[in-house]
Amino acid sequence: MTPKGLLDRLRRLDLDKVVHDAVEGEKSAMVELNRDQLRNGLAPDGARIGQYSSISYARLKQSMNPSPGFRNVDLIYTGNFINDFVAEVSQTEVDLFSRDSKMDMLDEKYPGRIFGLTKESRSKFVTIFYNRFKQHVTTITGLTFK
Repeated sequence: MTPKGLLDRLRRLDLDKVVHDAVEGEKSAMVELNRDQLRNGLAPDGARIGQYSSISYARLKQSMNPSPGFRNVDLIYTGNFINDFVAEVSQTEVDLFSRDSKMDMLDEKYPGRIFGLTKESRSKFVTIFYNRFKQHVTTITGLTFK
């Protein structure tokens, strides 16, 4: 590739679009990372979502999913709530939510404890995102990353 050809390709590189497209292309990974957190009873700040007040219900939930630990909330019973998770990507943010009918009730009961990624999940997502970002840049410019 000639220097002029490279310069032309670099001029076509719209980084805002590349970033947006990379996030859009990996939003399912973000959703899955959020689901995994709930399976382990973790809120976006890395702390527990909450605890069940009923010991008998906590025992039932422990038998269904021991991952979060005894009495720790995981917000999973039938799976419908987490199976209906979606991510919508705008130019400036990603909105995580569930299309399940229980979303408003659960979000009100556990405000700020359901949607969003922990520090560890964000780190995993950055790696996933970066790989997609590199693919987009390579496709547009022909440049490869080491």
